[in-house]
Amino acid sequence: MRRFNRLYVPFLLWSLVYLGLRFLKHQIVTSGSQPIVLSPATLLTGTAHHLWFLPFAFFVTLIVYPARLIYSHSPVRQLRIWGALFFLVGLIFSAVPCPVAMDAVEHPLTYFVGMSWAALPAVFYGGAAAALLPSLPGSATAWVGGGGFLLVGVLLQFGGMFANLHCLGGLFLWIVAQNRLSFVDPVLVTAAGAVSFSLYLTHVAVVECLQVIAKKMDWVASIQTDLAVGGTALAVSLLLVVQGRRFKCLTPLFPL
Repeated sequence: MRRFNRLYVPFLLWSLVYLGLRFLKHQIVTSGSQPIVLSPATLLTGTAHHLWFLPFAFFVTLIVYPARLIYSHSPVRQLRIWGALFFLVGLIFSAVPCPVAMDAVEHPLTYFVGMSWAALPAVFYGGAAAALLPSLPGSATAWVGGGGFLLVGVLLQFGGMFANLHCLGGLFLWIVAQNRLSFVDPVLVTAAGAVSFSLYLTHVAVVECLQVIAKKMDWVASIQTDLAVGGTALAVSLLLVVQGRRFKCLTPLFPL
């Protein structure tokens, strides 16, 4: 139930928020906006393109608990086998395209299926890391292991498997967050991780508002525009999270 409240309740609340924002955006910007598609699949996809990840993460957490029990009763040699197996499965999912064609408008559920398929390598890489990290001797090995994961991701990127770069890069950051490297302050990492969840939920709302402003001002797409929008979105999102959490009635929208 705690996982449901932590992940799925914010998903539902922000789906309502983004539904309202999308309706307003369509009233202001009448061209170039994607249509709002409501269906039973919305309970998995949400009303903004990034919200699908929360139901996906919720389902993954249901699998993590029994896997953790298995890990805790497995010897080191068996954990290494599990780690190698999960890493191999992650590579396979990275190389095999999703068998379901994504059509978010006509078949909204395919969006959740396609995005989940692309994220599955990260799940298996995480399982591999959880099995292998406890047996690593120190920070030097973490550097080599993390760098190796990242290198594999970059190499696969040149083969067109874009998800690997994100999944393996994220895995390296997770290794850092586990304080495997001595220069990392675990308190700072924990605080940043807590805030990042709320930033993930809010940033698209800010970005889409800035997109409306840019469209009305006839801004030309450029690296300068992207940097301006990105920097402003980060600052405004962070301010929104900090101020929003000051009001108790809004804390469900800004979980930590």
